[in-house]
Amino acid sequence: GSPATLAAALDRARAVAGDDDPARLTLRLHDAAGNPSDGEVSVEARGASVGAPVRTGTGSFEATVAIPRRIPEDGRVDVAARAGTLAAVTALGLDPGPPARLELVPDDAKVTADGRTPATLRIHVADAHGNPVDLPAERLRVSTGEKASAVPGKPGTYRLEHVPARSPVPGSEEIVVRLEASGLSARTTLGLRPRLPSLALSAGAGLALRPRGGGAGPAATAEASTWRWLRGRELGLALSASLFLFRDEGETPVGAAPSPFRSEVREAVLLLSPAFRARRGRSSLAVSAGAGLARVVSLVSLGGSPSIPESSWTPAAGASLAIGRRAGRGVAFLEARAAWVSDPGLGSLSRPVSPLSLLAGYRLDAL
Repeated sequence: GSPATLAAALDRARAVAGDDDPARLTLRLHDAAGNPSDGEVSVEARGASVGAPVRTGTGSFEATVAIPRRIPEDGRVDVAARAGTLAAVTALGLDPGPPARLELVPDDAKVTADGRTPATLRIHVADAHGNPVDLPAERLRVSTGEKASAVPGKPGTYRLEHVPARSPVPGSEEIVVRLEASGLSARTTLGLRPRLPSLALSAGAGLALRPRGGGAGPAATAEASTWRWLRGRELGLALSASLFLFRDEGETPVGAAPSPFRSEVREAVLLLSPAFRARRGRSSLAVSAGAGLARVVSLVSLGGSPSIPESSWTPAAGASLAIGRRAGRGVAFLEARAAWVSDPGLGSLSRPVSPLSLLAGYRLDAL
């Protein structure tokens, strides 16, 4: 009679992905009475190639199913056979092959080396075809000498946390992971960046020059700054106070005879400045530029008379360039500063004093 049932069976329930030996599919057609019955059959498989069915007897057919190299997300190959309106479905489970690939990938290329912040790394284990392989985490060993307390995630993926030692300067650390009893290993390099101070205090002293009008005098600076990493850049915000003192003595004509005079200019320049710093090893280069106010005091004495002070607040701006070297809990630096001070409008001061200064100092990472 006409086919009434269709049965499909595979010669195995599971296979290793990429196996060169194909699975064999057997098809059986029977009529309503259970007798073998011929008919036209077709076979298709999701994610695998299938050979054309070959008739081996009345109502009996065979086909080959190639084992795919990559395992589908559900871990199996579904095989569907059809004969007219009849259908039969079976499935072949897939297992990965032995471990052949080991990868170690950090979530971030750089980590803050403060002795507390962990670096998160991902370990990927796969067979020769890239299929994930699940293994006991105890088989993973890292270069720190500790067994990896890895936390399994997706199949074949483990999360590993490693805390680098504290480092005051930029550096790197190589991490190696090995899979026991396999000969597989993987390595990666972590970039280490130092912890930045939330509060740094600095002080410096040196010499200031007055480009307009000439003369030189002592200079000092004090600064409080805070620093953060932003997109891999070391950025800060600094509040600085710079002090300058210029003195001048000489003679000036008063009537028909010269008269001695003494002048003194004192400036206090207060600036709020964004800052940028780059490091190489223990050395650093810092640049800042900002704006603020200056307090200008001018004193003039003529012919031995008492000095008459004048003072005023006026807008100011400035920039600095500093080279430094790590020393203890901070940085010893040599800094060049340029200050622009607008005209304070003092009668005893013919022109604004905008000094250039060279200072040496130390910045302490306080917090």
